[in-house]
Amino acid sequence: MRIFLIAIAIFLITLQAYYFYQISLAPFPILGSILVIFLGISNRYSQKLLTRISLIAIFISISFSWALLNLIDYIYINTVIGTIINLIFLLFFIQFFKNLKSELVSKILKIVIQIHLLFFFIQFIAFYGFGLFIDYLGPITGENSRIEFGGAISGFARCTGLYNEPAAYSYFIGGLVFLRMLVTKQIDLISKIGLFSLILTLSISGIILALLLYTYYVIFVYKKLTGILTYLTIITLITTLVLLYFNDSIYSYIFDRFTNFSDDTSVNIRFTSSFEYLNTRGYIDRLFGLGLGNSVKNVGLATSGIVGIFTSFGIIGGLGFISLLFYSIRPKHIFDFLFFLIFLLSTITIQTVFFWFIFSIFYCKEKYYNEAN
Repeated sequence: MRIFLIAIAIFLITLQAYYFYQISLAPFPILGSILVIFLGISNRYSQKLLTRISLIAIFISISFSWALLNLIDYIYINTVIGTIINLIFLLFFIQFFKNLKSELVSKILKIVIQIHLLFFFIQFIAFYGFGLFIDYLGPITGENSRIEFGGAISGFARCTGLYNEPAAYSYFIGGLVFLRMLVTKQIDLISKIGLFSLILTLSISGIILALLLYTYYVIFVYKKLTGILTYLTIITLITTLVLLYFNDSIYSYIFDRFTNFSDDTSVNIRFTSSFEYLNTRGYIDRLFGLGLGNSVKNVGLATSGIVGIFTSFGIIGGLGFISLLFYSIRPKHIFDFLFFLIFLLSTITIQTVFFWFIFSIFYCKEKYYNEAN
C-alpha cells in the first residue's frame, strides 16, 4: 500500500501540463508534494541539509529584492511564491527519499514510467491503428495537446501522452528514466521502452534526448565496448526503420528541424526572444538579471528553465545559482551534473515541482549508488 501511495504522489508531481489558467496553477504537482510530506511527516532533518537549502533560499530572496528595486512592468507573484514553496517541498523530498532504499525508489519510478507509457501507447495505437486522436489534456484544462502534424506532413501524429506537446512528454519521461539510471546504474526493458517512446514522438527534443540518455548510459554506466557496438547497431536499425516507415515527408521534416534552428518557432519562443530582450537592458541587468518575478508585458522571461535562470539572475548570478546547486549536491562525476542541467533546456523550470523532485533524487544519488553496489 505504501509503495502504491508513493507512486501516486510522484505521478501527480509529473502532471505539470494540467495547468488551469483560471486559477494560474497546476494543482496536481502540489497535491503530490503534500502527499509526500504526509507520508514522511515523522522524518528528522539534518543541519547540513537545512544549511544548504537556506543558502538557496537566501539567494532567491536577494534576487526578489532586486526585482522590487528594478521593477519593469509588474511582479508576477506566482513565480516568487512557487519558488519558495518548492524549496519547502525540496526539504521534505530529500529527507523522505534518503530514508528509502534504492530498490524501492527504482520500483516507484518504474511504476510511474509504466503509467505514462500506458497513456502514450493508447494514444499512439488509437491514431495509427484506428485514425483516432485522443487528447487527454483539452477536455480537462481547455488547452488542446499539439498532437497532429500540419502542412506538408499532415496525416501523422506526434503523440504527447499526458502533456501538451511532444517535447514536454520527452523531458518529463526522459527525466524519470534518467533518475532510474542514477538510482540503479542499470537500464531495464521499461526504461528502454521509455526511451523508444521519446523517438516515437517525432519531436526533435525527444530524439536528441533519447540519444543522449542512451549515450550517457553506454559511456558512463555500462562502460563496455560490446555495449557501444550494440548501441550503434540499434541506432542504425531504428533510424532505417523510421525512414522506411514514415517515408520522405518525415525525413524532410526532421532534416529541416535539425538544420534550421534559427527559423524554428519552438526555439524562438523558448530561447531567442527572452535573450534578445535581456540584451537590450543595461550591463547590470545582463550580469545580475532582472530579479526573480520581474515581468515584462508580451515577453516571456521563463519560457525554459535555463532562460528563467539567466533572465532572473543574469550571467554572473545564473552561474552562481548553478554553482550553488552543484555545491549542494557535490556529485563525484561532473558529467552527471551536466546531464542534470540538460533538463533546464525544457519547460521544466525552478518554479516547477518536478525540477526539485529531480534535484532531490540527485541529492540522494551517492547513497543509492552505494546500495546498488
